[in-house]
Amino acid sequence: MKPSAIYRSVYSNGKLVAEYSTATPPANPTTNYTATDMLGSPDGVYRTVAGKYSQTGIETVGYGSTCAEGGLLMQGQSGSAVTKDMSNKFVEAVSQDIAKNYDEAIKSYEDAIRDNENIHTDAFTNLAFIYWSLANEPPFAFEPGISEKWSIIAGERFPIILEMGILRQPDTVELIFWKRYFAHIVLGEDFTPEECKAIVQGHSTGESRVPYFFLWLFDKKSYIGERVALLRRCEEERTTKNRYIISILSNHT
Repeated sequence: MKPSAIYRSVYSNGKLVAEYSTATPPANPTTNYTATDMLGSPDGVYRTVAGKYSQTGIETVGYGSTCAEGGLLMQGQSGSAVTKDMSNKFVEAVSQDIAKNYDEAIKSYEDAIRDNENIHTDAFTNLAFIYWSLANEPPFAFEPGISEKWSIIAGERFPIILEMGILRQPDTVELIFWKRYFAHIVLGEDFTPEECKAIVQGHSTGESRVPYFFLWLFDKKSYIGERVALLRRCEEERTTKNRYIISILSNHT
């Protein structure tokens, strides 16, 4: 007997979070389920409508959740319920970054960026930050096993990675912020709190809290709430970029 419907399961962080069938749906079918990030923390309530999804209800703290079909539900984006096969590379890159395995992190970030046009913004910002750190930090700041080739190309590579990100995601707050911040730190270009606020207010995509670590340095009273939220977020996923932000927010109180 031929089944009338195929039943599918949706998994997040290895746990079953929703089930649905391919039976003829009602006029306005919806599916609501909670997803977690790779640390097991809730990262959003996903609501699917006619094969599309959106994220609401819970502040994102992770990089997305894997579906049974092997795709990744990207945080804060809208699109088809299953993305391309880039999730493993990106999640692996983040894991290696957190573990300070920079060789593997760089390779995985580069692969993820190369292989998927819709890669998460953090692939660009995390990789650019590793390259920037290699180019500007003293050698003893990194593990001795890191390949010398990365240090050789890092100074040229980090602005290229940011420009690649901006080209693909031109209205994304965090990419534009880091471009200006690096120019300020490395080249001494003027970067004022007023310009930073204009970036936050003038670019809608991403809604990242990252620029607030810079604004907080100039006005600790007004941005205390943003500092607390950003510090919590960075502590949850201690990538190279987030460890830097933690050091700023912890050492300038």
